[in-house]
Amino acid sequence: MSLMVNNFIFLKGKNLKKQFVVQDKDLWTENDEVKEVSVLSTRALQSKIYGISHELLQRELGYQTVAAVVNSHLNHFAITPRDMMVTIDVTIKEVFGNHLFFSVEIYDEVEKIGSGSFERVLVSSEYLKRKVNEKKKFMVNIGKSV
Repeated sequence: MSLMVNNFIFLKGKNLKKQFVVQDKDLWTENDEVKEVSVLSTRALQSKIYGISHELLQRELGYQTVAAVVNSHLNHFAITPRDMMVTIDVTIKEVFGNHLFFSVEIYDEVEKIGSGSFERVLVSSEYLKRKVNEKKKFMVNIGKSV
């Protein structure tokens, strides 16, 4: 895949809204106190948000997309218990070259529980592989196995 800079402006305003039910794998588990209350973790929420944005890009671009998250800000300000439905609404707010700027709004069945923004950069798989190989070569040059 060869990416052309400035070909992505058509993505501005594209949106994907998804829902999920909070399950055990989504719970906050840092210690026994929080395990006991069984509420949605910010870590799981962030993972769901990135997954939705990836799905949005695959839908709109029509191919396997490589889009690295390079900046992220999430306000998760209300608790959501296990078995409650959560709605995540992800929108591409701005596009500059291959940089995509997203906004996100998150609700449970009762109230707004979060909002935020993040940036993804579209890169080719060739670029990604080249950068990984450069790091591996560096590791070999300093005597570390890869």
